[in-house]
Amino acid sequence: MRGNWALPKGTAIATFVNGRYPNRPTGNHAAFYLSQDVIGIVVIDQWSTSGTIRKRRLRFLGKDKNGNYISPSDNGDAFSVIK
Repeated sequence: MRGNWALPKGTAIATFVNGRYPNRPTGNHAAFYLSQDVIGIVVIDQWSTSGTIRKRRLRFLGKDKNGNYISPSDNGDAFSVIK
């Protein structure tokens, strides 16, 4: 998704592990894509704990030395388009 400047606003995105949504208590997330720049992506999302819907920037944080996404719910690199 990173660098896909043609991705339409409102596209559903989520964090996946091996092509599947992990549906764990933490570390997975879904959102609506709004835009991106060299720093990260801008999304609209909602947290189940608060119910608050908000717009926020998710910086591109990459992966750790083991190949896992750093803080996946807050990492623009961890998100992919929902198919």
